[in-house]
Amino acid sequence: MNRRTLTATLLSASIGTVAAGSLAYAPTDAHAAPPATASKSTPKAKALKKLLPKAPAGFKAPSKVQPRNRGDIYEQINGGSESYLANGMTDAVFATYAKKGGAAGSEISAEVFRFPDAASASKQFSHLYDKDGVAWEGGKAVIHEFGVEAVLGALIIKATFNEGDAAVVDACKAIVKGVAQAAAK
Repeated sequence: MNRRTLTATLLSASIGTVAAGSLAYAPTDAHAAPPATASKSTPKAKALKKLLPKAPAGFKAPSKVQPRNRGDIYEQINGGSESYLANGMTDAVFATYAKKGGAAGSEISAEVFRFPDAASASKQFSHLYDKDGVAWEGGKAVIHEFGVEAVLGALIIKATFNEGDAAVVDACKAIVKGVAQAAAK
């Protein structure tokens, strides 16, 4: 069969929209079948800010929510952007969960980075943490006294703070799990 298949993946400039299509080409030939065209669209990915969970116990709802994409990620993480972009980051969101009644600085910073697939997210996580991390919630995480940084599927999710205690680490875990659960729906 002398049929060639051309497959193209088109990425929209808007956040999270992915459309894929296939086009089969057959040369003009009396015995050749007519060209077949098939198009398939994946559902629009949820806006990352919709994945942010409600506040964990003792904290206020997320504020200072900053969605970012490949074009403006530099505004948020400056020089660190290079490796995220090189590994295929599609979009990100940043938010703050302030502690109820807490002093300035006692807040959790949440960061969610989306990649086109789990392999790309894993590659970026390995770039950031080398061989650190343990199996956690179906992915891999670095859990430390400042919070949780995890790769779960196609997402890298970070929930960290400057000051706190074990209860704040638990709140960080709740945020990371909440994002992962919302993404799975």
